[in-house]
Amino acid sequence: IVRSEQRAVMTRIQGDIERGEIQAKAIDERRDGSFRAYEQHRQDLNNHSNTFDQHRGDLDWSSKVTQNYILDRSVVKDNEWDERGTVGNRLADSLVKANPDRFEIVPNQDMLRGRDF
Repeated sequence: IVRSEQRAVMTRIQGDIERGEIQAKAIDERRDGSFRAYEQHRQDLNNHSNTFDQHRGDLDWSSKVTQNYILDRSVVKDNEWDERGTVGNRLADSLVKANPDRFEIVPNQDMLRGRDF
């Protein structure tokens, strides 16, 4: 009688252990799935943010090019000091003509974000 009761208790305990392992595995899988979904969401947000930043940079560049055209200005690079500045076209031409090795007019496509616009 004791052995059969012991066997029944051990069987119940073994069943509880197996159910606990199945539940733990299911919890781990849900947690891993949630983590992967979160990481994908975070990566999507970063991608959207980078795309938006690029779009804003393109708008800033286009605005700078338009302003320079309307206001007769150019971006001039000082090769000696590695500096850049926006000046009127007449001054830009004078600087380049006076010292072409030191000064150059920066083409629109070579303007640097954060530095020229």
